[in-house]
Amino acid sequence: MNKPDIKISNHGNVFMVEPVSKKAQKWVKSHLVLESWQWLGKSFAVEHGCIVALAEGMTMDGLRVA
Repeated sequence: MNKPDIKISNHGNVFMVEPVSKKAQKWVKSHLVLESWQWLGKSFAVEHGCIVALAEGMTMDGLRVA
């Protein structure tokens, strides 16, 4: 079984997105503009209204999302 590049977890008001692989980390740096307050450890926060489009975009670019 392949390991995910991205791990997404639901935390009620926000989703936390953790770019696990180097490929995912590069994707995040080149596709997203994130503020420092969005980061908590290795994960960043995303609102409910954005998570579906974000996950679809990651998947379409070949990242494995879990």
